[in-house]
Amino acid sequence: MIQKINILFTLLLITSLSWGQDTAFTKGNEQYKEGNYNEAISNYENVLKNEGEAASVYYNLGNAYFKKGDLASAILNYERAYRLNPSDKDIRANLAYANAQKVDKIEKPQRVFFFRWIQLLVEEFHSNTWAYIGIAFWAVLFIFLTLFIRTFSEKKRKIFFSFILFSLLISLFSFYASYSQYSVNENKTHAIVFAQNITAKSTPSNNGTDLFILHPGTKVKVLDKVGNWYKIQLADEREGWLPAKEVVKI
Repeated sequence: MIQKINILFTLLLITSLSWGQDTAFTKGNEQYKEGNYNEAISNYENVLKNEGEAASVYYNLGNAYFKKGDLASAILNYERAYRLNPSDKDIRANLAYANAQKVDKIEKPQRVFFFRWIQLLVEEFHSNTWAYIGIAFWAVLFIFLTLFIRTFSEKKRKIFFSFILFSLLISLFSFYASYSQYSVNENKTHAIVFAQNITAKSTPSNNGTDLFILHPGTKVKVLDKVGNWYKIQLADEREGWLPAKEVVKI
């Protein structure tokens, strides 16, 4: 088990032209290896502040927070890394491992297999990747459309028409997946709970009825905001209100 954990939390050491040997990213990696997690966190956060978002930085930042024992911050940064690079196996593995440590075990309601499969497929790639796939198949569609128009063979026309339909379906699905992922990422509709034993209320007020208790690291969907309160929804579709200061958007 110790060996597996060590493998899970090995740094994602990525060489980049923009990050030389003396940058905060490299220094953060060195501090992490030495067990100086606070210093590593400071360096990684400086990279994000000065150079913008990067999946590898969020990933390493999540590792440092996990080693420090801050589960909510670890999950938040793994989620941010996953948002930028959902197909990365290391990010997905560490996010799953961190989620397994949470107090709240909230299961999604069972849906028809087809719709669950579609959702998993959409979440497999970043919005940009889906857009590139859509554009590529759109180009393929026009190639086969040109061949379809120029050929007089009935047999070949049927084959080309089949490829046209296939390319159209893949292209449309890819654009749908791209838009879906873009909407989730840009609107930042999800957040992580940071408060200890926070009680969700029935109204955006401390006078509201107590509904359920949440713990650090739980992921919620933000539906609305009234004043300093967020209306949130859990994976099992329960809804309630939390003080906005107690959650951090992904």
